[in-house]
Amino acid sequence: MEFTSQELTDQLYRDIFKYAPFGIYTLDGSGKITSFNPKMTELSGDQLDDVLGKNAFEFESYKQAGLSDLFQQAIYGQPFDKKVSYTSQFGRKTTMRQYTGIPIEDRGIPGQARLLLIVEDITEREKILS
Repeated sequence: MEFTSQELTDQLYRDIFKYAPFGIYTLDGSGKITSFNPKMTELSGDQLDDVLGKNAFEFESYKQAGLSDLFQQAIYGQPFDKKVSYTSQFGRKTTMRQYTGIPIEDRGIPGQARLLLIVEDITEREKILS
């Protein structure tokens, strides 16, 4: 069985998403969480059903950490990199995190903005440094 270049690329992205050592999730242009990888579930303590389809702009936890505004700006083209103390919305797990927000174009809807978020738990590193 032969695979097309596109099929191989799609599988590569699925594997990266599934096995990445960082939390990865995406928001659509309105702030709705459209994907949430297994590492993000582990990092946050949130369950996939608790967050998928919810509007991240409405989460008090993002507002309190100063992330909500950054998310909105990043969707419209301003990438960011920010270190924050964060308590997850549903899992109530508190960690130090490094957030990287990368604006991406939705391939399914040309011109539609989306946001890729990469999250690293830096709690232990911060304890060592302080």
